[in-house]
Amino acid sequence: MKKVLSALILGCAFTASLSAFTWSGLIDNNTKIAKNLSNTGVQLNQSNGIFLSMATPINKNLSFSAEGLYKYSYTKADDVSTFTNIVDVDLLKLGSTWGTASGFANLSLGRFFISDASSAVFAQTCDGIYFSTSIINWSVALYAGYTGLLNSLNVSMTALNTNTNDQFYNLSAGYIPLSAELSYGALFGTDVLGLQAMYFLDPKQELPSLFYGTVTLNGSISTIGTYSLAATLGSSEFKNLMMYAKADMMFFTTDSLILGIGAEYASGEQGAFTSFKTVTAKTACNYAGGYPLSGVLLPKLTATYAVNGLYANLTEKFVCLMPSDELKYSGFDTTLTILYNLFSDFQIGLDCNAYIDVNNSDSNYFGGTFKASLTF
Repeated sequence: MKKVLSALILGCAFTASLSAFTWSGLIDNNTKIAKNLSNTGVQLNQSNGIFLSMATPINKNLSFSAEGLYKYSYTKADDVSTFTNIVDVDLLKLGSTWGTASGFANLSLGRFFISDASSAVFAQTCDGIYFSTSIINWSVALYAGYTGLLNSLNVSMTALNTNTNDQFYNLSAGYIPLSAELSYGALFGTDVLGLQAMYFLDPKQELPSLFYGTVTLNGSISTIGTYSLAATLGSSEFKNLMMYAKADMMFFTTDSLILGIGAEYASGEQGAFTSFKTVTAKTACNYAGGYPLSGVLLPKLTATYAVNGLYANLTEKFVCLMPSDELKYSGFDTTLTILYNLFSDFQIGLDCNAYIDVNNSDSNYFGGTFKASLTF
C-alpha cells in the first residue's frame, strides 16, 4: 500500500507545475488532565504530533492534495499507563470541478472526510469516490467507499477489527458505505430541503448491514439567525427500527456573539424503536467512558464569541436518559472551548469539560485540555 501511495504522490507532483506546488506543516500539543470521582487517581493524557500537507493543481480542472501525520499518545490512570505511536495518511485526494450547461459538477477520488446529512451516523475519513452535480436549484450527490484500510488508532468506529495492533497502524472494520443524496435549494425562497439514503454493508458478512434514511431542512430566520432540522430513521438488517432527530437555531445577537438553542434525540428501547446505532463512534456527553449516542434526549444551549483572533464557545447540555420508555434526568454537561491566535502561525487553546450527575456524585467528571499548535 505504501508503494502505491508513494507512486501516486510522486506521479501527481511531477505532472503538475512545480511553481504551483504548495505545502505546509503543523506541530501540535494536547495535554489533558481528567478526574472521575468514582476513581481515586487523576488521569493524564499527553499527545504530540506533526502533520505535513501538500496541494498542487494537475491541470485546469484537476487537483491533488495529501496530508500525512505522526503522533503519539501517552495515557496514565492510577498505576496503568499506555504509550501508542500512530502514523496515518488522513488525506489523499484527486479532485475535479467543471462547469455544466446549467450548473457545475464535482468528482473526488481517494481518502478524505465524508459525513452523512445529520453528522450523527457517519462523520469521518474514508476511502472512496464522491460525485455531485448541481442543476439550477437541485443538487445530487453519490458516494461509495470502504473503511477497511483506515487506521483505527486514528479513526474511531463502533465496529472493531478483531485483529488488533496497538502500535502505528491497525486496520479498521471493513464496511462499504453507499450514499445517495438529493436536495432542493429554493424551498420557501432560499431554504434547503435534503433527502439522503445510506447503506453500510460488510463484504465479509461479519458485521450487521445498516440502513439510514435522513431528511434535513436548513435555512435562515429572517436576518437574525439560522435554523437546522434533521431526522433519521435506521435499521439493522432491516429487522428493527431506530431513530435520531435534532433541531438547532442560531441567533446573531451582535457582530461577535452568536447564541443558540437546540436538542438531540437518539432512540432507546421505546415502543417500536430499538437503540440507535452509529457507524462512527460518538458519545452523548463528557461522562467518563461516555454515554453512547443512544437512549438519550439532550436539550442544549450554546454561546459563541469571536473577535480579533479570539474564539470561545460554551455548550450546556441537559442529559436525559431514556434507555427504555422511562425518561430520567441525569445531569448537566458543560463544555468550554477557547482558542487564541497569539501570532499568525501560533495558536493556543483550552478545553474545559464537566459532567455533574444529579443522581450519583460518583459519576461526576471534570477535565481540562491545554492545546498549542505551530504552523509552518
